[in-house]
Amino acid sequence: MFHPKQSSAAVVMALALAGSVSAQCSLYRWSVPDFDQKRTGLPGNGGMYCVPTSATNWMAYISNQGFPPMMSGPRNWQSQANFGFVTTTDALMGSLMGTTTADGTYGGAGNDGLKAYMFARAPFLFTSTVWYDAITPLNVYVQMANKGLVDVCYGYYKQFPGPNGNYYVRDGGHCVTLTGIERACLGGNNPVFRVRDPADDGTLGTQSTFATATSRGPLETFNTTPLPGSAETRTRMLDFGVGSTTRRYLDTMYVIRANFACWAPAATSLPHIHLNFAAALFGDPGPAETTFVLPAGSFATCIAIHPDQTKIGYVLCTPVGAGATYRLIVKDLTDGGEQDLGLLLPAVQGKTPISFDRFGRLLACDGSVLKVFDIRSRVPGVVAMRTLASPASGLCFDDAHDEVVVLTPANARLIRLMPDLTPVADEPLPSDVPAMADGSVVPDPINHRFLVAAVGDGSVRELSMIGGTPRLMVSQTLLLPAVQSIQELKPADGGAFFVLGDGSVRILERNPASGLLQLSQTALYGGLPPMRCMSLSRSRTNFDPGLHTGPAWRNLPDADEGIAPVPDCAADYNLNGVVEVQDIFDFINGWLAGDPHADTDDSASLSVQDIFDFINLWLAGCP
Repeated sequence: MFHPKQSSAAVVMALALAGSVSAQCSLYRWSVPDFDQKRTGLPGNGGMYCVPTSATNWMAYISNQGFPPMMSGPRNWQSQANFGFVTTTDALMGSLMGTTTADGTYGGAGNDGLKAYMFARAPFLFTSTVWYDAITPLNVYVQMANKGLVDVCYGYYKQFPGPNGNYYVRDGGHCVTLTGIERACLGGNNPVFRVRDPADDGTLGTQSTFATATSRGPLETFNTTPLPGSAETRTRMLDFGVGSTTRRYLDTMYVIRANFACWAPAATSLPHIHLNFAAALFGDPGPAETTFVLPAGSFATCIAIHPDQTKIGYVLCTPVGAGATYRLIVKDLTDGGEQDLGLLLPAVQGKTPISFDRFGRLLACDGSVLKVFDIRSRVPGVVAMRTLASPASGLCFDDAHDEVVVLTPANARLIRLMPDLTPVADEPLPSDVPAMADGSVVPDPINHRFLVAAVGDGSVRELSMIGGTPRLMVSQTLLLPAVQSIQELKPADGGAFFVLGDGSVRILERNPASGLLQLSQTALYGGLPPMRCMSLSRSRTNFDPGLHTGPAWRNLPDADEGIAPVPDCAADYNLNGVVEVQDIFDFINGWLAGDPHADTDDSASLSVQDIFDFINLWLAGCP
């Protein structure tokens, strides 16, 4: 259950005023389980299971907040009666994540396992993102404000002497479940992280009392190599590992959130971009649909979602006389702020395809020139470009192979490029693929194949490479029902692809027995009007095998974090450490205001029974 200290409007204002004393940016999630990773029944008694256990915390939370199949909920997860079931689930999660008793869990495999677990239990409803970076308190706050369920991982950075002073190198790490952040906008030593630590108890056969550990999270600059100019600024978990020369810096973030569609209506009289969420957890902030208003007379022609899912890129078309102008815009989904990256030339039929690579750079077709924009700086710029022989109508990034895939219909070619736009292959489409005045392409994340379709066509063709060559052939053709016409193909989780057509979203999946493409019976985003363009959130990671593989990047628990967590006490409603009459007043005010923290019985709704249950807990006091 989600509890902001500010209203939704105040959250937006807080982000806009980040850094001011009035904008403290504090957010909490209540009723999050605190499972122990050290438990009988896990390989090695679970000593290396911090990543699977942190993820399992969220699976149990989701199952109690509106989606029981995620982990057979709702249940009282504190109860010892569920210990065996939690162990079995944790073991499955670790198996899917490739967790071992020697090396713990690495981020790439961790995200793959979490994605597979969620897709098997709630297909197309939730996504997971793993992001490696200098994670700041504001980064974490933005993810929580954008409906994210967050696990943070901090590395153990050991100290070494060097000619330019001490430097710090990662040597393992640990992951915890984030239940709150306080004063994220103030900087300095003020931000505080509230976490459920899977390693806070060592009793193997007993579920410990759920407890919360806290740590300040100041930003610190330190050297990462003996060489000059190697300084980085990261968030330090200052209160963990007290007295040790090893420092703990945030460097990885797992985020789970409901899948969402970002789309623009087909009618040019509706200058809007909409977000529709496929699922809503009890207490989530904001509505199931959000609308961003564009300038009057304009409309979006293409939309792409950033891999961290807090931003989108879109092309804004503004008719001018007999022509139009096209601008590339990046919008922050949390505060609505925008970056204007400048004018683009249209590519095919007034279409300017764009896509994010998995590292967060924005790819855009500027006429016949493909450009890569680095949007991480305050002054975004083009970091790579390549002139194509023909304008592109389809553009997508292949996460599995780190390739840019481009479809150029005028000369009927499929082009593959490295992220820096170095050529990989430039091949003609097979002769049995019909001419595409305006087509789209998506790579298959499981097989190194590609799906192509043309606007208005009723077929999707799968292209595969002829053995030992980059040459393409049609390996399968799927005919859609006569009433279904294709507008655009989009990638999504689960080896499936979404088809946009006639205002409906259809899912292409593979038959588990034959491996052939088929239309899924699953329906999402029903009732949406005809759309001009659309993008769907999906699980992604900027995991770099060259940087994040090896013992330094394994995630495992430290023997002692040096701080004792505070056991939960439901009777202390205002969390001031004392059970008193004021807790009753604060509870009643929260219950009347619909505060999810007042859901005493974890029923994913507020009822009179919550009041009775709280009074009983208050009378019983705290241990």
